[in-house]
Amino acid sequence: MNVGAERSKGYTPEEIVGSHHSIFFTREDIEAGVPDKELKTAAADGSFEDEGWRVRKDGSRFWANVVTTAVRDNDGVLRGFSKVIRDITDRKKAEDALRESEERYRIIAETASDVIITIDEQSIIQFVNPLQKRYSVISPAS
Repeated sequence: MNVGAERSKGYTPEEIVGSHHSIFFTREDIEAGVPDKELKTAAADGSFEDEGWRVRKDGSRFWANVVTTAVRDNDGVLRGFSKVIRDITDRKKAEDALRESEERYRIIAETASDVIITIDEQSIIQFVNPLQKRYSVISPAS
């Protein structure tokens, strides 16, 4: 445990050392065996990376990117694991908001009573909503 982990998870090193690593997982993930699957995969493949909910000391959840790496001695014997857990809750919220915004735009574009056209920076038409089929498109005069 480093200072950053202590701040983000709420545990002091004295509180967490000696605890099972599943303490950071949701109840649903524990019941599904995710903590053990994570370590088995890292042991077999050398490392394991995942994103999902993790739990702080106060019970609040955060979206995490987790990299678990198998630690082996010079003879290749597994000695344990190293974990890097990054709180990416803000990034996940931004991605979800963008996805929702894109979905709203798609619905508006597909159901609008007007023709909607999007054009990229090279003046290439990238999208014409389905309603355009009702109208004849007139080319500009040459």
